[in-house]
Amino acid sequence: MNNRRKWLFAALIVVFMVSILNARTKRIRPEAGHFFVKAGLIIDPENGRNQENGIIEINNGKILRVFEEGQRAIPDNSLILDFSDKYIIPGLIDTHGHLFGKGYTTCAELAPLYLAAGVTSVRSPGGMEPEGDMALRWRIDSGRFLGPRYFQSGPYVEGDPVTVGWMNPVRTPEEVRLKIDHWIQKGATSVKIYAAMSGELLEAAIEHGHAYGVKVIGHIGAVSYREAMQMGICLLYTSPSPRDRTRSRMPSSA
Repeated sequence: MNNRRKWLFAALIVVFMVSILNARTKRIRPEAGHFFVKAGLIIDPENGRNQENGIIEINNGKILRVFEEGQRAIPDNSLILDFSDKYIIPGLIDTHGHLFGKGYTTCAELAPLYLAAGVTSVRSPGGMEPEGDMALRWRIDSGRFLGPRYFQSGPYVEGDPVTVGWMNPVRTPEEVRLKIDHWIQKGATSVKIYAAMSGELLEAAIEHGHAYGVKVIGHIGAVSYREAMQMGICLLYTSPSPRDRTRSRMPSSA
């Protein structure tokens, strides 16, 4: 293959990957209209200050501005939601929120409960029924169901023997890459590896996830925290034992 063809092939791969990333992050919302929200107190952690008797102007789901009551005129006949006796904070983010319920299947009832608790974004690190999780996310994103913005990993990427009986193991680096390909194309925004992953399987998962530009997160067990970090993992969640192994290898000043 000559250089021109190589460059063309590389460009097509980039376009393909960008189209996948755009498709899985696009969020369709119904028109929410133009309205104002009054609050007794608006807490703004980004700027480190609180706004008493604040007003938030919103148009079609986007915050246009925040100002103090009386600072700007509100047009006549505007829709005003009056929460003058309450405070408003930015939406909370849950970085470890699964979607399964008692039957280990997707529990749609959890989604509105997150909003009721003030959580507007959730990372779901692995699912027991990934197809159901994805379907729920698309329902929320299309405006047909009430819930937070979900960032999903799809199923767990687990080695053999599996740590949990119902997981489907991968046994070769190629199987790892194929599994990641499949779920990234379905809308996963991260890769979740599980406790039996190590060696070339873990390396393949981390490298392939990074090639897609997504986070690789893990519940590790076969490697230590330090080993996982040195291999390039992005986030570490719960693990059965490596915490002590990692500490024992770290210098006393760490």
